[in-house]
Amino acid sequence: ALGGALAPGLRVDVIAVPIAGKAPPTRGVELIASRAMVLDVRSEGGQAVGADPRRLDRLGSIVIAIAPSDELRVAERITTSTFVIAFAPR
Repeated sequence: ALGGALAPGLRVDVIAVPIAGKAPPTRGVELIASRAMVLDVRSEGGQAVGADPRRLDRLGSIVIAIAPSDELRVAERITTSTFVIAFAPR
C-alpha cells in the first residue's frame, strides 16, 4: 500500500468524503479519526501485504484502531462516504 509505505504501527488520519446522493447535501469532507494506529494491511486475497517481498500485492483492506469517541462517527459514515487514509503528522 502506498508503495509499501503503509504498515502496521504507523499512525494515520481517516478522512470521510461524502458520496453524492447518499450523504446529506450539507455534509462536507471531514476528519473523522486522527492519528489512528494501523494494525494490519491485507491484500485483495487476504494475505498480509509485504509478506512475500517478490510480490506486489494490491491493497484489499486496512485495519485501524480508533478511539472509542470516534466509533459512532465512523460507523455513521460507512454507507455514505468514501474513506481516505493519510499519513498523520508526527
